[in-house]
Amino acid sequence: MPNTIKTISLTDDDKSYLNKLLTQSTLEIRVYQRARILLLKSEGGI
Repeated sequence: MPNTIKTISLTDDDKSYLNKLLTQSTLEIRVYQRARILLLKSEGGI
């Protein structure tokens, strides 16, 4: 049985914060990956 896509709800403030994290040059890779995953899930991309 295929996996279903589960979306999450993020507020505009949450999205803004995560996008700011993604633009930092000294961010740990795992934090970058987690922020990217959260943003994609909120848009229904993953």
